[in-house]
Amino acid sequence: MKGRHACCAIWALTLAPGCAAQPAFQDPAPGTNPIITTVFTADPAPLVHEGRVYLYVGHDEARGEEMFNLRDWLVFSSADMKHWTPHGPIMKATEFAWATQDAWATEAIEKDGKFYFYASVEHDPAHPGKAIGVAVSDSPTGPFVDARGSALITNGMTPQAEHDWDDGSGTTYRSTSSGLLPNVAACFGCTPRARRTSCSRATA
Repeated sequence: MKGRHACCAIWALTLAPGCAAQPAFQDPAPGTNPIITTVFTADPAPLVHEGRVYLYVGHDEARGEEMFNLRDWLVFSSADMKHWTPHGPIMKATEFAWATQDAWATEAIEKDGKFYFYASVEHDPAHPGKAIGVAVSDSPTGPFVDARGSALITNGMTPQAEHDWDDGSGTTYRSTSSGLLPNVAACFGCTPRARRTSCSRATA
């Protein structure tokens, strides 16, 4: 969790125009890239629910010499992957009361009619560094609220390590930029089969 944020991971799909001098921009035809042109975005995370795809993104409001400035998350949805509907902000990083800033990468899942939103943020001085929180909503378009009142994973839980591995014992390991978090299945409610992957099930 100490690694540098890769805010341009798949910019071809989501980054609004403006990175370099260019002629007057015309909106692309539906189904072509970039799919979002009204705001700057980062870290897209898709969720398919009832025939519709929901795309959760960080909202980058960087100005001047700022590299990035992500304070909240947005969601867009589409029934055909060509025409996208904006649903506005779904949550601010600071709506995790223990977080101070940085609406970084996320993942969203549905379980038993609830939508769980896992997010990377900056923790307050009680646990310095990045942390992962989980928020919950009755709707894929939010609003989302903190499901726990505390971080699910803090920086101190991910000590330095040289490599990640699966020992074949049924223990799930979650790889992070700074090492391993063993037994993530117990944290997320996953089965042991979900090795080396983000969980597809969750419990609040």
